[in-house]
Amino acid sequence: MLCEAVVRGDEMATRERLMTDLDVQPAPFPHPYSAGWSAPEHDRAEEAFARFLEAVVELHRRGVLLTLGSDTMNPWMTPGASAHRELELLVAAGLTPIEALRVATRNGALALGISSTTGTLGPGKAADLVVLRGNPPWISRTHAGSSS
Repeated sequence: MLCEAVVRGDEMATRERLMTDLDVQPAPFPHPYSAGWSAPEHDRAEEAFARFLEAVVELHRRGVLLTLGSDTMNPWMTPGASAHRELELLVAAGLTPIEALRVATRNGALALGISSTTGTLGPGKAADLVVLRGNPPWISRTHAGSSS
């Protein structure tokens, strides 16, 4: 999920946000990747994370096909919630909401070679469609007032 869990996995706020769909409390045990880091190591990781987000946006702008990943095998990655967090991070990093949605839908189908049957809406294509009354929170938080 854009490496956020590795960098911020020991922060309780991160655990709580990543586990929003579960009816359990975040585990009190240390994150297996970052628990032993010193304060300067955490600072360097935060700097690297910011550069990583910039690199993701630059790759997108250069035409590299980005896809969405849930990272559900990593600690505190909740299927569904982690995908929305990745969309939120993509938008916060600089992609537009529609670009982030394309990463999550069309691009995955392109990467898997199944775009002729899914990934976008079209006649004869398989699709799961959800209609919302408003924007998802990750759009509202990052593009308040936007109709994207």
